[in-house]
Amino acid sequence: MLSSSHRAVLEAVARRVVPHAYDGTGADVDVVARIEARLAKAPAERVRDLELALTILGSRVAGLLSGMAAPFPHLVADRQDTLLTRWSTSPLTAARAIYQGVRRLVLAVYYTTPESFEETGYLGPLHLRELA
Repeated sequence: MLSSSHRAVLEAVARRVVPHAYDGTGADVDVVARIEARLAKAPAERVRDLELALTILGSRVAGLLSGMAAPFPHLVADRQDTLLTRWSTSPLTAARAIYQGVRRLVLAVYYTTPESFEETGYLGPLHLRELA
């Protein structure tokens, strides 16, 4: 559903927002695939909003505005963290909104997958639990 460039930006953001999903210390969840599955059921305007946010975040201009010489997916991890931190506190409302929107999407999708429940101590929905 997402283009390869949008997928690359989203994957790079997910690796910074939930790094434990990729380094083997957390639940093994393909965050981007889960997001794409949710987008398949989402209204078209929501998908367009996310695509626009990913286009902006992944652009060379976004990098330059944050003092980086390359687009977000091509930066090394610590530079990606720096860019995200700058966007989280940017005086530009749009930059903060893009950061918060994409970050919240990644967090919501990761932490609502059953594979991540053990990591947080969540026992799952009450009606699905076994009686003690």
